Order: sequence, then structure tokens, then C-alpha cells
Amino acid sequence: MTRPSDRKPLRSGYTTGACAAAAAKAAVLCLLGQDNPGTVEIPFPDGSRHGFALGRFGRTEDDRAMATVVKDAGDDPDVTNGAEIGAVVRWLEESPEDGEERIVLVNGPGVGRATKPGLPVAVGEPAINPVPRRMIRTAAEEALAAIRAEGEPPNARLEEIGRASCRERV
Repeated sequence: MTRPSDRKPLRSGYTTGACAAAAAKAAVLCLLGQDNPGTVEIPFPDGSRHGFALGRFGRTEDDRAMATVVKDAGDDPDVTNGAEIGAVVRWLEESPEDGEERIVLVNGPGVGRATKPGLPVAVGEPAINPVPRRMIRTAAEEALAAIRAEGEPPNARLEEIGRASCRERV
């Protein structure tokens, strides 16, 4: 029998939402014309910042940009450990109205949609909980802040298409 003092500490990992936020930030950087940085750093709700290695990073044929992060769940027995979590982003043609979100979240393959009341998101919305939603928006806004500093109109609007999939299928 192993004594508690003989156990090694568990290795921490990251949630799917954190990986999606990192992928979204990287995809926005790609859309803005930046080269693959290899890693991106995002803020966490507790104020800390964490870096994520990027898997894929590039432009698509239809003027979108995409990036992926391979999820590391640490020692948590999470079925999504090792999954490639990605984001695809594009500019939207219309500018946001007052009070309208600048970043629109859309579910892609592997991301469900709320179909009944009771979740903390509206029916019809991507089934992404409030904290990961904020993390994705904050990470994307960090990337957008760079272009606003260079004079791009502040009313640019993005669509972020979340993707969660196994490496072989993305």
C-alpha cells in the first residue's frame, strides 16, 4: 500500500476552453498577417497567464485563418486529452452596433449547440460555458488590440468558429 507521503503530486493540465482560447488568439494573429509565433500566452480568470504550444497555424482558401492546440489535461483522466482543439476566424462584413458583441462565437465540428433551456447559454447558442466564452473573447481581444494600436478601425468584427476534434479528423 502506498502511503500518502510517497505519492507524487498530480500534474496540472488545461481545460478544453483554455485550449480553445489559445487557438482563437493564434487564429486572430494569423488573420492579422502575423507569422506563426509557435506559442501564445493567454490570461486566465485568476489573473495568471499561461503559454500554449501551437499545433497548426495558417490561412484557409476562403480568407479565414485557423490555429490548433493539442490539449494536455495533465494527470486528469479526461477523454479529450490529446485532442486537437482549434479555432477558425474570419472578418465579418458588418460593423457591430452599439452594445453588440465584437466577437461572434459559432460552433464548428465537435462543439454542440444549446437546444433546451437550462444551460447558462441561450438556446441556439454554441454550448460553451460562460467562463470559457469570456476566455475566448479576452484572448481574441488581446490579439485585436495589436492591430487597433496600428490604426485599424476599432469596429472590426470577428467570427470565431470553435472546433474540437481528434488529431486525425481536423
